[in-house]
Amino acid sequence: MKALLVLTALAGAGLATAHPMGNFSVNHYARLEPGAKGLIITYVLDLAELPTVELIQSWGVERTSPLAVMEAQAGAQARQWAANLKVTENGKRLLGILQSTQLAVEAGAGGIPLYRISTQIRYLAHGGKIEFEDDNYPTRAGWREIVVRPSAGGHLVGASVGSEDRSEALTLYPKDQEKAPPQDSKASLEWNPVAAPVIISTLPKSGDAVPIVESAASAQPVPAARQSVADSSPLPAVEPGHEYRNAVLLLLLIAALFIARKALRSTRYPVA
Repeated sequence: MKALLVLTALAGAGLATAHPMGNFSVNHYARLEPGAKGLIITYVLDLAELPTVELIQSWGVERTSPLAVMEAQAGAQARQWAANLKVTENGKRLLGILQSTQLAVEAGAGGIPLYRISTQIRYLAHGGKIEFEDDNYPTRAGWREIVVRPSAGGHLVGASVGSEDRSEALTLYPKDQEKAPPQDSKASLEWNPVAAPVIISTLPKSGDAVPIVESAASAQPVPAARQSVADSSPLPAVEPGHEYRNAVLLLLLIAALFIARKALRSTRYPVA
């Protein structure tokens, strides 16, 4: 019944303020970014008037519900949509971690809202061949765009789709109607992680300078060694051989005492 009322409202409102891809469309966008943090996928669904009303009905809430209620429902819905994304690396399913969800609401034809839900998901990827497939709303017409862009720490070997973002994450649809909208629901790419950059410095030119190679992660200033007052005072100088001469004198003194004692005993007790 509500869907019929929506259709009636759309017919009365005309197409002047209708969704640019049609009142029945569900539009998809996925940006795949392999890098040091794994694989980050920004996934966006932009729903036209009728799909938005159907979505709100499935949540069991009213269109006039507080924004906080709608955002909570959008977060739960994003988890369901993320579960329908098939992401593998080297043939193995990747574990996805949903990091954030955003709900954008715009006015459509007849005052009917348009929902655009953006989700960022991090997958524990380590490098290799990645296969991506979007199984959400497979029979609904609309814009289907996939973009591949490596982020910091990732080297892209090759991809089945390009890096051009035609719709700016479904926020700006091209007005050129001669070019058909993309219909990408699958994509593949191959990537390798990139090691941390290396910083090479050289000692000042004095004698034979030796290059110093440090990793960027460990190139940190070394704190000066701590010194106490006693440590900072100079040690007394020691004359070379001084300790050996003292030992020799001590031995000579002991020998002289022994000889003198023996002579004294011979004098006091003469042999008969």
